Amino acid sequence: MTTYANFISTISGVAITGVTSIDYHPLSIHTADLPMAFPKLPGGVRNYQTSTTCMGDQKDRTCDLVVVMEPIGQDNQEPNFDATVAMMDVVETALDTLYTDGEYMFTYEISAGIEPVGEVPHWAVIASLNLTG
Repeated sequence: MTTYANFISTISGVAITGVTSIDYHPLSIHTADLPMAFPKLPGGVRNYQTSTTCMGDQKDRTCDLVVVMEPIGQDNQEPNFDATVAMMDVVETALDTLYTDGEYMFTYEISAGIEPVGEVPHWAVIASLNLTG
């Protein structure tokens, strides 16, 4: 199984069209740097599976990848809503390029929501990533 550091490095390095990526959760963001992607702190679990057909020791790595779009109170809500929903498609396309070699099972769940950066709430796309191997 990949290390937590390698997992974060891989998801921080995914190319999301039109998005600046960093490898840590920022304390603040200048609007000129938006949209911006960053990972939250990762988590993990060790699973031991037994059945009549397989036995194995598996580990899961989990992490949320966040793409912040605009501060909630900035501009008009309708275009911000539309841009956030459109970004969900862009994020999905980028995530589909990760872990395609079959060594690990990579799954994700994407949602739109509000993500605070510092004390400022932002429109955001949040991808909850899970790597099993």
